[in-house]
Amino acid sequence: MREMNVILRKATKNSLVILHELGRGTSHKYDLAIALSVSESLIDIGCRVWRASCPP
Repeated sequence: MREMNVILRKATKNSLVILHELGRGTSHKYDLAIALSVSESLIDIGCRVWRASCPP
């Protein structure tokens, strides 16, 4: 999560953020909450996001 903190603080509207396995190692409920929260923050910033995840 330290890396995500840096990404959220330094991302701009010109950034391309590539996320993989965000929230891995947490329960399914927390994984979805983390992913949604981070996604909403990145959308508010206006940057481009590519999110990949492996199915459970």
